[in-house]
Amino acid sequence: MKNFLVAFWQDFWGFLGPRRAYAWQTPLWLSILAWLLSWLTTNPDVATVPVTAHDILINFSWVFLIIAVGWFTTDYPLKILGQNIGPWITGALLCLYLFARGNEPMVRTALLVWPLLSTAIAALPQFFKIDSGFQWPKSLPVQQHLAVLLLLNLLLTSWILFGFRTQDWITQYPGLKGESFDQSLFVLHLFDRQDPAKAADYSRGKDIIEGMRNELVQQSFGLTRPEMERWLFDNKQNPQIFSDAVMSRVAQAHKGDRLDQQFWQLETIVGEPEYRVLLRALWRGPRPRIEGHSVQLSCQISFGSSNRTQIKCDDEAQVFSGVSASP
Repeated sequence: MKNFLVAFWQDFWGFLGPRRAYAWQTPLWLSILAWLLSWLTTNPDVATVPVTAHDILINFSWVFLIIAVGWFTTDYPLKILGQNIGPWITGALLCLYLFARGNEPMVRTALLVWPLLSTAIAALPQFFKIDSGFQWPKSLPVQQHLAVLLLLNLLLTSWILFGFRTQDWITQYPGLKGESFDQSLFVLHLFDRQDPAKAADYSRGKDIIEGMRNELVQQSFGLTRPEMERWLFDNKQNPQIFSDAVMSRVAQAHKGDRLDQQFWQLETIVGEPEYRVLLRALWRGPRPRIEGHSVQLSCQISFGSSNRTQIKCDDEAQVFSGVSASP
């Protein structure tokens, strides 16, 4: 056991112990030293002391760590498909240091800057030599390699930006969650659209349909058969009144500015048997297909012995691509 520990320590120190001052291990140990010293310092209220010894030491620790990792991956390249990925590791650490620390980390900025910053780190040795200083690479293969590297990372940045833009669209227009992206190569649903109940959970239309059901029940409460028939006739002649009442109810139930409310078309369709009512919300906003999707719920209007309106709706709303048949 003793021999094993001795051999392990020799191998460990042989790898991390600097053989000379000018080596990648030196900034690594300086980073560890700065981090340990930061633990010994107190961090007073930043409102009274904006910059403290703790903050300075933490910053030094990050800087030395980034230098050590960049130096190590230069001396010992980590290659995938013939390309050294060390600059992207160094770039990731640098982005974490610049953008992803503190009380308000800028994660999006860090991810967007990371590919291009890593490209600059990868290209730096071709433009700057310690002995000769700055020089433009004259070799045609090197120029071609740098051009391809830049274009690939511009493409990666574009895809990352597109991912954030898609996420913003989903946030601003929740109705998109009910859309079918089966033909898309880059947008994937995280639920099975063949399950109507589960699909409705992810569609903004579920909230709309729930509002339509509640508004229908409230407005029809206590109505006699002639009064209910008159209500159905008036709603067919002027459906906007009912739609406005539903949207007002939904806005109160779900606080916050919803940009997608204007893109929902509400329909109340009366069919057979008497009176079978289909509540339908059609998405007319941004969509991958022209027909969009609809969320709908079927309700049965009946009249008991007291001739008062009774409404019974299905338990779950359903999501359809486009518009389904009337009841």
